[in-house]
Formats: sequence, structure tokens, C-alpha cells
Amino acid sequence: MAKKYLTIKDLLLFCQETNLTNFSAQDANGPIIIQSFGKIETSNNTTMGLTPCTLQACHTELNNNKSFIAESVAESALASFSNRPILAYIHQLDDGTWNFWDHRMEIEEDGDRIKYLEQPIGVIPESCNAHLEYDKGKDKTYVVVNGLLYDDYGNRAIDIINQNNGEVTVSVEIAINQMSYNAKENYLNIEDFVFMGVTCLGKTPEGDIVKPGMEGSN
Repeated sequence: MAKKYLTIKDLLLFCQETNLTNFSAQDANGPIIIQSFGKIETSNNTTMGLTPCTLQACHTELNNNKSFIAESVAESALASFSNRPILAYIHQLDDGTWNFWDHRMEIEEDGDRIKYLEQPIGVIPESCNAHLEYDKGKDKTYVVVNGLLYDDYGNRAIDIINQNNGEVTVSVEIAINQMSYNAKENYLNIEDFVFMGVTCLGKTPEGDIVKPGMEGSN
């Protein structure tokens, strides 16, 4: 099961069906890659082909998607956000407009390697100021980082974000190194993880919105 893209719901179901109570990347063939959700918001301070943005990613404690990340665990993962890519798969909808989609990938013929179809549209630099920030209105503590979007090399990315009032939903990929499953209360306790990258979400070819799975992310 290592190195597969899953949602928390997928992973929770796997634990339920296989009675998996503990996972360690050291004992398995690498970490489990899952998706969390948040939003990126752009700034108006575009300079030298780069547009600053702010990402409000996963929040701590118990999530609506049945996962738990202690504040100390989130703090330990902050440094791993540096130098990670901001990605997107840009496509044309049936109505002729352009938008992001979701994770686009395909399994290569040997069945052992994933080919990613998303392209880099920005980066979360080493100076990203990764920190935990309490949102009073939502009564949750979020992981917050600063990023940079490519104005030209991102192709249509900035235009798509601007047509969404400067804010889009994203999927944040995290690699779980250690976790346990609380069968009694039915949630996953993520005990050690690192951030891998961020993918912008948009619409399907038919125009349906790709919805995030973490309540209250912004």
C-alpha cells in the first residue's frame, strides 16, 4: 500500500477492512501518500514575474474527515514545506473556458511508477514562514505558509486564480511515516508526516466543481 495516493476516507476504509492498527514507513516500502485540503489566496504584490500567495492548509486536532493531527506533530512537519512545488493540471472545459482540474496522473506500463501530468505553476520557497495560526472565526489552528506563483511560466494559472477572485481550493499532499488507527472512535491518528506538494483544484470537463474534503480550510 506504500506510495499510493489516497484520501483519508480511502485509508480509513483500508484500515477497517484489513484490521490495520499501526503503520510505520520503516517497516513498509516507504510512506503512504494522502491528500489533505486547503486554499491558496494570492496577493496583489506581483514583482518580476512572481505573484506572492498564502496557503492555509490542514488544521490540527480532529478533522471532519476522521483524522487527527496533534499540534506538536504539525509543528514538527512545518520545515518540510520548504521548496515544495505548487502544481496544477490546466484543461479546457466543455464550455470553452480554462480551469484547473485535480490530481492528474497515470500508471506507466510496468505498473510500478506513476507519471504525473500536473505541471509546476509555483513554489513554496525556503523563506515560506511556515507556522501554525489560530483562526478565531473557525476556532481551528491551521498550518499557514507563503508561496510564489509563476506569472508567465504558470501558463494560464494566474488568470484562472484571478477569475476565482484570487482564491482557489488546493489538495495538499502529505507522506505519512507513522500512524495508528483508533478502532473504538474510528479515526486515524497521524503521528509523523511530511508535506510533499500542493495541487490546485478546479472543475471537471463538464463544469462540476472539484470539492475539498477538509471542513473549514481556507
